[in-house]
Amino acid sequence: MDDNAASTTVEDSAGSDDGTFNDASGDPNTNAHDTTGRIDGALTFDGTDDYITFSDNPGYESDTEGAIIAWIKIDSTGSYQTIYGYGDSAGTNDFLAFQTTTTEQLTINIRISGSNNRIDTVQTLNTGTWYHVAVVSDGNAGTDLYIDGQNASTTIFGGSEGKWFDDVASVAELATIGALRRNSIASYLDGSIDNVMIFDRELSQDEIQTLFNFGNLSYDEAGNLTQDQRGYEYEYDYENRIVKIIKGGTDIAEFAYDALGRRVEKKDLIDPNNTRRYYHNYNLPRFVICGGNGRS
Repeated sequence: MDDNAASTTVEDSAGSDDGTFNDASGDPNTNAHDTTGRIDGALTFDGTDDYITFSDNPGYESDTEGAIIAWIKIDSTGSYQTIYGYGDSAGTNDFLAFQTTTTEQLTINIRISGSNNRIDTVQTLNTGTWYHVAVVSDGNAGTDLYIDGQNASTTIFGGSEGKWFDDVASVAELATIGALRRNSIASYLDGSIDNVMIFDRELSQDEIQTLFNFGNLSYDEAGNLTQDQRGYEYEYDYENRIVKIIKGGTDIAEFAYDALGRRVEKKDLIDPNNTRRYYHNYNLPRFVICGGNGRS
C-alpha cells in the first residue's frame, strides 16, 4: 500500500477496483496516513474513523474458495479490529470479517443468517509488531489461519470451516479495509496495514511462506542484502564482500578471498563436491573455475 498523495484514492495494483480512504475527523488523503511498511509504504488507521471502502461489487463475491493476506501492526488492544471486511447495512448483520480479537488473537468470522462461523488462533499478537497474516478457505470443510508464514493452531467458536465470500454475497454489499460495515461502520483498526491481497483460489502453505518471505528482505547499513525472500541470510566482511550464506540457522556456504580481494573459493558446506575454487591468471582472458574434485 504505497499510496502517498493528496488524494483519497487507494490504488488496486493488481486490478481496477481502487479504494477510497475515509477519515471523518481528519485528513482523508493518503499522504496524511503514509508510513513505512513491510513492503515499501503502508497506511495508518487511528482506530476511530479511518477505513478504506471499495465498490459494492468487488469482483470476488461469487468466489467459493480463496485467501486474504496482509501485513498488519496493531497499536492497541481490547477491541475487535478489522483487517478486511465484507458486510452489509440492511440489518441482517451478515458479514465476512478478518480481524484481531479483544484478546489479540487472529480470527476469521463468516456470519450467515445470524449464525457465526468463527475460527480464532491460539497465538496472540503483540502491539507494535509487524505480522504477516493470512486466512485460506478451501470452500469445502477447511479453513486455515497463518501467522508469519506458519499454519497457526486454531479453535473453532461455532459453525463450520470452509465458508467464503459466496456464502454472504446475497446480503453483503461493501468491502472494507480497516473497519467492518454492519448496521454502521464498526470494529476500526488502530495501527497499520500493508500489502493486502485477495486470491480467488486456495493457496498452499508453501505459497503463503513465499509471500511472507517476500516481505522480509533486509539490508545492512552499507546496503548489502542480509536476508532474501527465500529465507537465506547473508554475512559480509569489513569490505562488504559476502563471506557466508545461512538458511534456517544452518551454514550453507562460505567464501574466501586472496590478498587482492579476489574471490578464491566458494565452499559448499552441505555438499563439498559442489565447492568451487577460483584461480586467477593474468595470462588468461579470465579466471578458471575448478570444482570440489579439482577439475575445471
